[in-house]
Amino acid sequence: RERESERERERERERERERERERERERERERERETKGEGEKEREREREREREREREREREREREREREREREIERERERERERERERERERERERERERERERERERERERARDKEIERERATEEEKGDRETMTPCTLQAPDTAVAVRSEHVMPRLNRVAELIRRDDWMFSIDLKSGYHHVEIHPSCWKFLGFQFEGIYYSFRSLPFGLANAPFVFTQLIKQLAKRWRASGVRVVPYADDLLFLCDSHQQACSTRTTVLHDLKAAGFVINGKKSHLHPSRQLRFLGLEIDSTRGTRPI
Repeated sequence: RERESERERERERERERERERERERERERERERETKGEGEKEREREREREREREREREREREREREREREREIERERERERERERERERERERERERERERERERERERERARDKEIERERATEEEKGDRETMTPCTLQAPDTAVAVRSEHVMPRLNRVAELIRRDDWMFSIDLKSGYHHVEIHPSCWKFLGFQFEGIYYSFRSLPFGLANAPFVFTQLIKQLAKRWRASGVRVVPYADDLLFLCDSHQQACSTRTTVLHDLKAAGFVINGKKSHLHPSRQLRFLGLEIDSTRGTRPI
């Protein structure tokens, strides 16, 4: 019985050791489960971090796409600005072509005016170089009825005061200038003369009348004021006019205006005695004028 009891105790101890081993295995499995769960959690966290990094990369790609869209929009704006600049350059070229066409039309008008002047000059020359006479009345002091004025004709040194270096000039001679001024019928009898028994009377302002230069100059002054108001430099001397301009183009433009005004006022241009081609050298009232070298009398 004692041995049986001993064996029973031994078996009990064996079962106890077996239970202890079982508990150890259970703890081992628990630790295994804990270790496995911790690893799974770590892997899950790693996967979450990876997903976060992927989302960040996606956001970065989205930002990059947004920046690319902005760059594309900016490039499109730049292309549009370039197209606008090109259109502006094209408009400028068109304006330049229009200005060139206008200059060509002006040159054509200039050539037409030159041809007209040449025709007038040729017409004058066709009349021949025969001697011409200018009717002139000489009023004797005891019979003169004209009221003398204190008018003094402009001095030619006025040219030296107005001329500038390299000026372009042209001159105009008015044909029978005084005869453009009509006389009141009540005064015709005072402006007559007798020739070979016939009495003649002037109906227009005659040459030789004491105050004729004053009267005619007063008329020309009105036109000169108009021209000077627009910046034109002009030297009027009776029926001879000298114009001074800064450039050839200004001279041509001024000439067109002056010819129009004179014709509108009823004056007739003497194309043969006028120098209508703008030049830097011309002769005016016997004075040789050279705007490049200066003036000198002949």
